Amino acid sequence: MTKKPSNRSDARPLSRQWWLGAGATFFWVAIVTILVWTYADMEFTKTAKVSVTLVLNVGRSENLVLLSKPQTKVVFEVRGNRRELDVFLGKHNNTVVSYDVSEIGPGRNQRLRVNEILNSKLNLEKLGLQIRSANPTDISGIHIDQRKSHKVPVEFDFTGAELTKVPQQDINVWATDSQWEKIEAELARKQTRAVLRTVKTDLKNKDKGKPIKVTVDDCQH
Repeated sequence: MTKKPSNRSDARPLSRQWWLGAGATFFWVAIVTILVWTYADMEFTKTAKVSVTLVLNVGRSENLVLLSKPQTKVVFEVRGNRRELDVFLGKHNNTVVSYDVSEIGPGRNQRLRVNEILNSKLNLEKLGLQIRSANPTDISGIHIDQRKSHKVPVEFDFTGAELTKVPQQDINVWATDSQWEKIEAELARKQTRAVLRTVKTDLKNKDKGKPIKVTVDDCQH
């Protein structure tokens, strides 16, 4: 009678008994490995709350103006590697995060997701950190306006002399679309047109034939 192998070492390689022994060994190794990995995750991963102030701006754009509130206080919860998270907290907690909104262009009541702003500015994904929640979740009511040039005639306001020909000139006035809408509404209400006047100039003691400099009255309504 053939003696059966008593253990894996006695078993014929690749036999059923050999595979059963190998499976049992792997099973215990797998359990130990999973327990170690789980322990390591519990040991080195944590969650923390971070507070920042988001400040919106229009960057280097000369023709865009942010008319809505630029600052928003944000508290968000981050989870990740303990070491990376401790470094992140030391660097960013209670700091100011600036964000350029010029790319979304002019418009009223625009909305941005806080998570997207934080991920793009703070490189959370590259650090292996994940935002679990944020308060607020969105920044809404963003109003970006556009500045445009408008040609406006200027009337020369003077005294002390009579002129055969009153000088006329146009100047370019820069205003946002919303400002110009208000100006046009006010002009329509008064049934008049947009005109600027110079500061009143006394020509009595001015030399004839010589140019003079005048400024536009900035107290006009």
